[in-house]
Amino acid sequence: IGNVYMNGKNPTEAIKYYNLALASEPNYAPAYADKGEAWYQLGKFDSASANYSRYLALNPDCYARYRYSAFLYKSGDHDKAIEQGNQVITCDSNLVAVIYRIMAKANFEKKTPDYAKTIMFYDLFFKKQAITGRPKLSADDYINRGKANAALKNDSLAILDYQKAIAVDTAKKDVYFDMGNAYYKMKKFDQAAVWYKRKYVAETNASMNVRITNLNAYAKALYMNKEYSRSDSAYTAVIALDSTLTYGWLGRAQSQNRMDGDGAPKGLGRP
Repeated sequence: IGNVYMNGKNPTEAIKYYNLALASEPNYAPAYADKGEAWYQLGKFDSASANYSRYLALNPDCYARYRYSAFLYKSGDHDKAIEQGNQVITCDSNLVAVIYRIMAKANFEKKTPDYAKTIMFYDLFFKKQAITGRPKLSADDYINRGKANAALKNDSLAILDYQKAIAVDTAKKDVYFDMGNAYYKMKKFDQAAVWYKRKYVAETNASMNVRITNLNAYAKALYMNKEYSRSDSAYTAVIALDSTLTYGWLGRAQSQNRMDGDGAPKGLGRP
């Protein structure tokens, strides 16, 4: 009866019957697995994990352990998700491609990220996914690997990942700033300025703080690219948004000072 309710997309009612089944037979393993799936449908990942843990104690099969790892990840217990994921891969390395995505994301999002393992597991995920075409790739897959590469100073690889992310989902405007940062770290300030400007233009209706952050990054990239007239204009726009920002005035002063030239200084930046 519980499974009928689950098939009817009513997990709340299904759980009532799974509980009745377990009251009748506390060691009936399938009821814990089905109850775990029902809690997962309701977004109660801690309860889903607890039920799958009980199921695994009674019937430790590979697929159930994969589901348990997924629920642990969803509940934010990244370390335990990684622990269970490793056991899944040991049990059957070809069981499901998505376990490698879970492992990559858990290593990326845990309290002390392991960027090298993030990249390793994403590489494995992409390799496994290419065989079956499942699950569908997301922009976040490339963004996360790109950020991991950026953290390890593999900025050229990070840029490739960000470009792939944009190709998958053009709505991912946040990646523009990441692209700008990667080019900036590579001292390709002209390209950094292009992407910072795209981020600013894409978010003209964002909060004041976001707009200022985007515009200031754009201005700084222009300055570093020795485009002092344009950086002066960009810093002027920063000041127009908030005239109390000292770095806006400092940016203008430094830009105008550079525009003074090598002849007799006019003191353009002094005001």
